[in-house]
Amino acid sequence: MSLKGAAAVGPEAPLVLTAGKNSNLPKWTKSTFLRMQEKFGRIANVMKTDKPHEIPPLTAADYTPPGEHGLSEAAITAIQVDQTKSRMRRVRDLLEQHPQFYAALLQVVSAESYDLIERHPDFAPNDLIQDPNVLWRIIKETHSTNTTGGGKLSLVCNKVTMRADFDSNCR
Repeated sequence: MSLKGAAAVGPEAPLVLTAGKNSNLPKWTKSTFLRMQEKFGRIANVMKTDKPHEIPPLTAADYTPPGEHGLSEAAITAIQVDQTKSRMRRVRDLLEQHPQFYAALLQVVSAESYDLIERHPDFAPNDLIQDPNVLWRIIKETHSTNTTGGGKLSLVCNKVTMRADFDSNCR
C-alpha cells in the first residue's frame, strides 16, 4: 500500500460538495465550516448562521467614559477618533479576507456543483466583487432546493406510481 494514497483519503482530506440528487450539502457544510473557521475565524460563521459577520458601529458608550470622568470635549473627541480608526481598520481587515474565503469555498466544490453555482443569476455580478456571503447564499440555494431540476410540478409527481388513481396533475 502506498503512503500517497493513504494520505489523500485520511481525515485531513477536504470533503467536496456534490450536486444533484445525492447532494452532500449538510455533511459538507459541517466539515467545511470547521476548516474555514479555523482558517478565517468569525467570517466563516456565515456558514452556520446564514448571517454575514459585521463589525458593529460605534456608539457613544464606546468613547465616552461612564459617570463623572472629568475629560474635556477635546479629549472625548480624540477618544472617538481613535475608536473610529480602530473600527475602520477592523472593517478593512475583514474585507481583505473576503477574496480568500471566497476562493477557499470554491476550491471544495465539485465540477458539477461549480457549474450549478455558476449558472445562478447572482453569480456573475458577485464574482466581480467576490463576496463570500453572497456565494454562501448561492451555494445553499443551488444545493438545498430544486436539486432534481423540476419545479412545483416535480414535487407533486416525484411519487407517481402505476396505480389508476394517481394525481391528475402528473398526466
